[in-house]
Amino acid sequence: MKPSDRFVADLSQSRARVERFAAMCRQHGAMMWVYPPALRESEAERMDFADDGDLMLQCRIEHKVRDISFRDAGDFPYPTLIVDEVYKVDRIKARPFRYIIENREGTRIAVIRSATRPHWTVTRRWDKQQGRECDFYEIPKHLAVFCDFGPEALS
Repeated sequence: MKPSDRFVADLSQSRARVERFAAMCRQHGAMMWVYPPALRESEAERMDFADDGDLMLQCRIEHKVRDISFRDAGDFPYPTLIVDEVYKVDRIKARPFRYIIENREGTRIAVIRSATRPHWTVTRRWDKQQGRECDFYEIPKHLAVFCDFGPEALS
């Protein structure tokens, strides 16, 4: 069993590294919080003790509803999904972690992960809502994750 003084010293060293990591993430635009440290009351409580974690990350999600019925990539009627207008995406300072595209019925979503950005292409299309031609980022539908609402959307 680790003695309390050693536990406190290890925790202090660990917390310093957690704080350092959080600061580096913040420099890159992440919204990161460090949980306050929690100490066990005594060595005897060691096996029953758990803190609330190290870090909390807040991330941006963009949500779009498309007037399209779909359940999965197989029945999505187009080869690509529209992410958003190019000018809107390019001006964002805090890049979204995910783009969530909800189907017409509100029963399924297509999740576009930020890591797929190198695969996005620009396409000029007529936008009947805007009444003009617009440049859109699109992604091949096989790179999106089609799923129900829930934790899978964020993984």
